[in-house]
Amino acid sequence: MSAGVAGTKGEDALHMTVDVRRGETEIDCSSVKPFLLTNAERVKAHAVALARNHGRPFEYLSPKLRKEDAVRRIAERDGIVEG
Repeated sequence: MSAGVAGTKGEDALHMTVDVRRGETEIDCSSVKPFLLTNAERVKAHAVALARNHGRPFEYLSPKLRKEDAVRRIAERDGIVEG
C-alpha cells in the first residue's frame, strides 16, 4: 500500500512514497526544504488571517514555553473565564 504526497504543477514539491507494510519511506531530499518553507508560510498566513478575522492577536509561542502556561496567561490577560 503506497501513498504519495506532491505539490501542484510548477511548485517545488516534496515527492514522498510510503510503503506502509514495510515501513519504508523514500523522499526526494532536494525538494524537502522548499516544500517545508512554502507550506510553513502558508500555515502561518492562515493562522494570522484566522486570528485577525476573529479579532484575536497572533502570538508566536516558543517551543520551550509550556503551552498551558501561555493559555492561562492569555486567558487572564483577556478576561476569558471559560471556553
